[in-house]
Amino acid sequence: DPAPADELLEPITALSALEQQARFVSGSPSPSWTHLADGLRCRARHNLPMPPGVTPLFLDHLIRYTTWRWWQLFKDEEACREGIGALWSDVLSRLSAAAHGDRSQPKMELIAGHDSTQIPLLSGLRVYAGKWPVYNQLLVFEVWRDADAPDPASPDAHYVRLRLNHEDFVLPHCPASHGMHRFPDFFAATSALLPADCPAAAGMREAAAAATAVV
Repeated sequence: DPAPADELLEPITALSALEQQARFVSGSPSPSWTHLADGLRCRARHNLPMPPGVTPLFLDHLIRYTTWRWWQLFKDEEACREGIGALWSDVLSRLSAAAHGDRSQPKMELIAGHDSTQIPLLSGLRVYAGKWPVYNQLLVFEVWRDADAPDPASPDAHYVRLRLNHEDFVLPHCPASHGMHRFPDFFAATSALLPADCPAAAGMREAAAAATAVV
């Protein structure tokens, strides 16, 4: 939900008196709200002195405001696709390969990113946490196979399990069973994040359409 304007306006307008300090804290000649919040958050974390005028209340308001701005920005599907589409194409292609029986894929892959990477990714998945990602936040995608399915090698026999910081979750816009999504359903629910001009994305859409037709 939008942050209360009256509650945030007063401390934010005080930044005009902190321009020089903001440049020093952020390391940027033209610091954004995010630059300033990051720099001040780090100084608070390491118990370093704050610039004059920056109080705990001011910092709290600033962090809340920048967090709200980021989540509001990436509620737009096009913004998510532009911000995270290339990465999601890479992630989904690996999940798709596993769901299509490509055993040449590694058992586990680790992708390191930033807090500003996870917000558009989670928002694109329609998981609106509304909070700034914590340090060392862990987002896991697991592919499971139903060995008892009529055709265990088909994508229809594979499921995607999602975990955020060691807790299971499901996509609100995708059918789920026992806390997991059938891979064709998961692909259909998340393919909107794929860039339209990405060759790999086009190939995945064709493969998914063919698999659905067979099923």
